[in-house]
Amino acid sequence: MSGDQLSPGLRFAVLAAADLQRGRQALIDLTREAAAAGLAPGFPNEGPQGGPDTWREWYWDAVFQREQRNEVRVFAAYDGDVLVGVVQSSPLRSPGWGGWEPWKRLELRDPIVHPTAPPGIEEAILGFALGRSLFDLAVLEAMPGGRVQEAAERLGFRPSSLIPDLIVGPDGSPRDAILLARSHPKPAVISRELLAQVEAIPPSVDGRLSYRPCQVVLRDGRTVDRVYVLEAWTWKGVWGAWPRADRDESIEIDSVASISESPSRISPRLADRLLDAGETGMGYTKFTLVLRDGRKVNTVTGNAVDFPGLPAGVAASDVVDVIPHQHVGDSETTMAVPPYRWCLYTLPTAPS
Repeated sequence: MSGDQLSPGLRFAVLAAADLQRGRQALIDLTREAAAAGLAPGFPNEGPQGGPDTWREWYWDAVFQREQRNEVRVFAAYDGDVLVGVVQSSPLRSPGWGGWEPWKRLELRDPIVHPTAPPGIEEAILGFALGRSLFDLAVLEAMPGGRVQEAAERLGFRPSSLIPDLIVGPDGSPRDAILLARSHPKPAVISRELLAQVEAIPPSVDGRLSYRPCQVVLRDGRTVDRVYVLEAWTWKGVWGAWPRADRDESIEIDSVASISESPSRISPRLADRLLDAGETGMGYTKFTLVLRDGRKVNTVTGNAVDFPGLPAGVAASDVVDVIPHQHVGDSETTMAVPPYRWCLYTLPTAPS
């Protein structure tokens, strides 16, 4: 998607239940006007005025109820303050353990765009929805050869099958639909030079996962600290989902020029003690840092513990001990965890 194709006033949002309720009439109006222009697959064109709104009211009330049950997420595009596009995502259930991880498989549903929306709106809103989702597999229905299919293919979707009479066309008659699918992009292969730099960094070890807390220099010259550089598939097997694009959680290995040990990591020996002690509760680890001058600092991290929050003027090298699962610090203040990122890679093939 080219940024210059889109209006500079275009913005995106994830709509909560309160937003859906407050914007109910705008959603109904958008659906009517898009259907009149043939830009709302599944919603027939009922004339210039769009016909009675009863069906559209029922439809968006049902979406509101599903959002309250966490069965759907609604993504919206606005040109200034005007709603110009929406798309939904719903989890796809599957048998076995995968059925308990519904975020890994999702369906993008009912993309609706206003006829006066800026060019490229379909690609922009689909890309926004994907960027705010953890997924291994995403599927989407579209009118064959239409703008949604074209936008989806530019985002990496590929046609899977043509299904007869699946959706309602603009004239109210059944129309064929094309089913498109996309998997999460495979992380790039790391160069052997960068792999050697990564493997030279002493890890902190949590079962089969070796954390490598790094500082990286990017090809554009920027230096980024607090980066975990890890083999993708082992990491994915432990963490269960890919990093979220919208949270600025990841760096592409192809953008990295060099890798060194992070100056912000605590000693691997101390990190290993925390990892051996396990998490304090689901998704978090509570502990106390003991500093060289005798002070004790309370902190809480997620399951990655190498980059705890530190008071101003204190370096990671000043941390000489840790007390797992307890807060016995001199102050009631609990340090916030500074942001860190993931840089995942695929291993190069073995030399022949």
